[in-house]
Amino acid sequence: MRSIYNSYYSQIEPYVTGEFGEQSRYTFLNSDNGFSSVLNRFISHTSSRCSVVDAYAP
Repeated sequence: MRSIYNSYYSQIEPYVTGEFGEQSRYTFLNSDNGFSSVLNRFISHTSSRCSVVDAYAP
């Protein structure tokens, strides 16, 4: 899943934080780093949930 998330991140990142990024008046981000930190938290959360499923499923 990590590679999929990173692939999608790479595709949309220029339109969120790059040259064509969100305008300060129309975004929920406090900084450009906010977008990458959310990606890392999302990957961590997904990994955690996969571990729970693996432990539950026989």
